[in-house]
Amino acid sequence: KIYEVFGDEIKIINIMCDPVRRIYSDFLHLYRFNQSQATMEVFDALVTSGIEDINRRKNRINLGITDWDKMWKLEDVAFSLKGHSFEKTILKSAYSIYLKQWYKKFPKYVNFLNLDGSDLYSNPGKIFVDVQKFLNLPIVIDEDNFFYNEEIGLYCRFDFEGKPICPSSTKGRSRSSSQEVPESIKQKLRDVMEPFTKELEVLENRDFSHWDW
Repeated sequence: KIYEVFGDEIKIINIMCDPVRRIYSDFLHLYRFNQSQATMEVFDALVTSGIEDINRRKNRINLGITDWDKMWKLEDVAFSLKGHSFEKTILKSAYSIYLKQWYKKFPKYVNFLNLDGSDLYSNPGKIFVDVQKFLNLPIVIDEDNFFYNEEIGLYCRFDFEGKPICPSSTKGRSRSSSQEVPESIKQKLRDVMEPFTKELEVLENRDFSHWDW
């Protein structure tokens, strides 16, 4: 109905980042008010339980009982918001599942701009230029508006008066965390997310092999 009313005037901007990094960042966000409990042991336990729940879904798919599309339609918004919480946290990084549903409602190359979140860390000026072009706006913010802050490890920007503005301490959680996520946990998540990322590459005709956090 929204598309029927507004048509090509609708502009949807979607930011996707490395799935494993996003999952860990979401974990830190869940415990932002009780950071002492955001231990690696808790993270590992949640990842394990979440993967077990996802594997149960996969078993039903392998038996021909359902598929991801049917599960989405059955659960609708609850697919990523309710149920076993960390299963849903992991599935939020299965970007292809969501995009396929959105593309059924909105023309892919007219209404959508899918951005690689990695570029926000490495080249935010380019991202802003892409967004302004997508929205048919004049280019007033570009690479010259940003500078890299060595102290916080993130890009900051100059406002229109030339004053520096840096991200708050809540940004870049996965980068600033004092804990190192063990490779064994990362690999478990990579294995789960790989089929969805491969599907995303086909869907978007893009290479996401740099998502190797």
